[in-house]
Amino acid sequence: CKLHEGTVLGNNVQFDDYANTTGPCQLGAYNRVSKRALISKNVITGEHVYFGGGVMTSYSTQIDGADFATQNLTTNMASHCAFGSRSMIAAGVSICSGVTTGYGTLILKDIDQPGTYVGIPAKKVK
Repeated sequence: CKLHEGTVLGNNVQFDDYANTTGPCQLGAYNRVSKRALISKNVITGEHVYFGGGVMTSYSTQIDGADFATQNLTTNMASHCAFGSRSMIAAGVSICSGVTTGYGTLILKDIDQPGTYVGIPAKKVK
């Protein structure tokens, strides 16, 4: 794994092979980042967060299509979340405690209710 300078880890954080961070981020205690997951800069997590294989987060979003200007946004994930393999989490979203996503889920907006989310874009199913 490759941890970028500025990555802050809580106690007992596990990184599997080929899991990376791209910049300063904060991962709470007992997080697990599985194989080939990519945690971008400006991600802040609570405790007991699981990132399945190939999960990706982003840190910027396109503001103006003409000049491709971007801005850095902070993505917040509360404690006790599990993100299924190949899920993608857009920049700047906030995710409450108790959220689970299925394989390949695309999170584009804040999630403020615990539950299970699947699909593109993410929809609550349970």
